[in-house]
Amino acid sequence: MQTPFPMLVGAIALIISALAWADQSAVNQRQQLFDQLDTKTELMEDALDREQWQRGAELAAELADTVTLLKTLFPETSRGVGRSRKSIWNEWPEFEGRLTRLADDFTAISNTAESGRSAGLDTALENATSSCRSCHMSYRSLW
Repeated sequence: MQTPFPMLVGAIALIISALAWADQSAVNQRQQLFDQLDTKTELMEDALDREQWQRGAELAAELADTVTLLKTLFPETSRGVGRSRKSIWNEWPEFEGRLTRLADDFTAISNTAESGRSAGLDTALENATSSCRSCHMSYRSLW
């Protein structure tokens, strides 16, 4: 009769591999979303420069949703993987608050653009840009 030990070891190895894959998947997904943020932000700014208010509002709303999704893609086990600094996990409430503010900034851009007026749009765009920059300075490694 074969002992269950090899099966147990195999099952544990499979679980560990699945968890590592899930963490890597989260890292890959968040990196893709950050790339999308850059691209969509440029598209949004171009649309707003051309006074395509509806398109700019739609892109800003998508950006707010993307930022909200990002908050779910920093599992503790992905600490040190990718270009994120470890301080994200050490200062999670602050980091999460910055993401919330950025999502709120994009929502403000969307709401302002939907109104069809440019009044207040520069301030909303400056707030979003400032939120991005401050988060990069604090939480993103350059290498």
